[in-house]
Amino acid sequence: ARGPPAMASPCAARVAATPGVGASCVRRSAFGASRANAPGAPSSCGEPSSSRSRWTPSARPVLDPSGRDTHVAFGVAPYARDGVTRDAARTRGSGDAAKRERTAKHTFHTEHGRRVYVEVIPVGESYLAKFEVAEDVTYDLRGEPVTSNCGELSLHWGMHREWLDEWMTLPELPSGSVYSEKSVRGDPRGKSAGAATSTPLVRDGDRTTVEHRSGFPLRFARTEFEIPSYYAPLEMNFVLVERKPDNEDGTGGETVFDGPRRKTQREPPKSFAVPVGAAPGCATPLGVSRASSLGPTSGPGWVNFALHSSRAQKVTLFLQYKHAGDELPETMEFALNCTTHKTGDVWHVALPVGMRGAILPMPCPGSAVSNDTGNSGTASKDTYNNSLATVLYGWKCDGDVRAGGWRFHPGLVLFDPRATSLRPPLGAFEDTQTVVPSLMGSLADVMNGDDANAYATRVASKSRIEKPRRRRAPGMEVAYELSISDFTSHVSFLESLGTDSAFPNASPQGPATGVEPGTYAAVLAKVNHIVGVGATTVLLLPVQACLNRDGGDNFGQNPISLFACDSRLAGARATSGEPAHQLRQLIRGLQRHGLEVLMHVSLTHLGEGSDDKPNTNSLRGIDAESYYQLGPTGRVEMNNSIDPTACVLNPCSLVTQQFVVDALRHWRVQMGVDGFVVDSGGGIARGTYGRRLLLES
Repeated sequence: ARGPPAMASPCAARVAATPGVGASCVRRSAFGASRANAPGAPSSCGEPSSSRSRWTPSARPVLDPSGRDTHVAFGVAPYARDGVTRDAARTRGSGDAAKRERTAKHTFHTEHGRRVYVEVIPVGESYLAKFEVAEDVTYDLRGEPVTSNCGELSLHWGMHREWLDEWMTLPELPSGSVYSEKSVRGDPRGKSAGAATSTPLVRDGDRTTVEHRSGFPLRFARTEFEIPSYYAPLEMNFVLVERKPDNEDGTGGETVFDGPRRKTQREPPKSFAVPVGAAPGCATPLGVSRASSLGPTSGPGWVNFALHSSRAQKVTLFLQYKHAGDELPETMEFALNCTTHKTGDVWHVALPVGMRGAILPMPCPGSAVSNDTGNSGTASKDTYNNSLATVLYGWKCDGDVRAGGWRFHPGLVLFDPRATSLRPPLGAFEDTQTVVPSLMGSLADVMNGDDANAYATRVASKSRIEKPRRRRAPGMEVAYELSISDFTSHVSFLESLGTDSAFPNASPQGPATGVEPGTYAAVLAKVNHIVGVGATTVLLLPVQACLNRDGGDNFGQNPISLFACDSRLAGARATSGEPAHQLRQLIRGLQRHGLEVLMHVSLTHLGEGSDDKPNTNSLRGIDAESYYQLGPTGRVEMNNSIDPTACVLNPCSLVTQQFVVDALRHWRVQMGVDGFVVDSGGGIARGTYGRRLLLES
């Protein structure tokens, strides 16, 4: 009898002082720092099963007394052993991999000079993975190929989705493969290595067989095996293992691991990664965008996720989604291997969304509404109807605390700093070690581009802006500056609706039926007043997502995002759509009445708290060193004149400059704003040697 190897949740490495986790015992982290691990916490290495549990909730794998998935404990994916789940996945269409993916080809260069060519071919209900290893051939003085140093090659591999160091294998091993639960010396995962599979590589002919390709003499070895399509998305991690011939004294030959090239000998060894049901992605553009090179640019297709983080050593994409009609949301984590998913300081990956057989559904556009508000008859701002499909995403980052990574927390889900739409999570997470954030990014605008573009051609003619507006001469402008929340909160507006101020949504009788005061739609309902006073320009106070708009910062001078609008200024989502859609409708409506729309923006700081009292939501836990201004002691500088939680952005950083310019481009192109009034303008005028770098960019 064999006991299951000890596996821990990827988020259990650092959960000390985390709300909802409590006190716990301490274990040694892989990075050498002491962190807390909650005893008895369920392992997230069995998380792939959650992506299929929605069809057969009663067929989930049984947990052993320690709380771990028994199949995962033995290194096999739980959904591979579950026949009921497998049949349900096939019925849903997960076997149609060839209809949503193309043959993917990868080339890897090993540390010892070998080249590995990998092809992942979607075929029906499986993926065919082909491996071809090419090594250079040397000749002796007689012109014969040298074979004395040519040993037996094998593939040391495993599969992962949530956690890089916990490899799983197939339920039916390829021919000649050996599965081992114990760590092998030389494994790139280090001392914490667990189960892995070893598959022999078959050489072409014998050791003297040489094939010339492009004029170079090479020796080839090959293997191939199938991966069921219901495993996807996942990654295959592998390194080459060469067992040298026996020595002359009869002792066994040396076993050498051959993995990715390292910059220095002190750099820890790594493994190659081959995405299956996913793609490596692209480093540009940052944020979330349609992967046009992999599929269609409208409707269901591939989505590219890109994040800049110079200090992170482990990055995981966290997804929470819900199919139309489902009551409970599901989660999926995808850990990124730096050898495939990192270019410079940018981590990237591409996943299919809404395609036939894909796990992630096609999210409804931001304009989608539902008249079903539940039994109460009213809908709150955070109400979401179950009939709408939704996909939310965030990031988990971790790094070496000895190399500036002490701001990372692998248990925190951080929203993308370039997310154009933010909303609360759909519900609690299955992994109790993961802290539920206040906001996550939404794919609604990304997957429904025509609804998100202010100048799109497929928008209804009454909501379309035919061409960019030309600004009036300054002497001819009459600006009307207003606050979204205060402009329609006066009693006169409530009287015009025919409602009582205590019950603003109760039986409205005016022209603005169903409009809630203090929202984007309420301003549009009062547009005749703005036109009547002779205004030509509307100047909106900041509408960026704010940290404490309900608690004293009504002006919105301390934002937490430069891209997303504030959901507190929007109406009920179940009846009015996403906040970004509501603001876009306001801007379009004002421009249809001949008004120019300008907006106050804050570009010099974000409200994520100080290093002593952090309020980590996004950039602080992703890449504080690249985006924020650090003082002589290495701590983030604060702008106490604005707010004690305002972190100062670094205007001299190229990453920050691109971040700010992309934010302005988003508000102009996707939201249709005509211009900006920059608050705290002195911050963008700073620079070295008298140059105003941010202002120039």
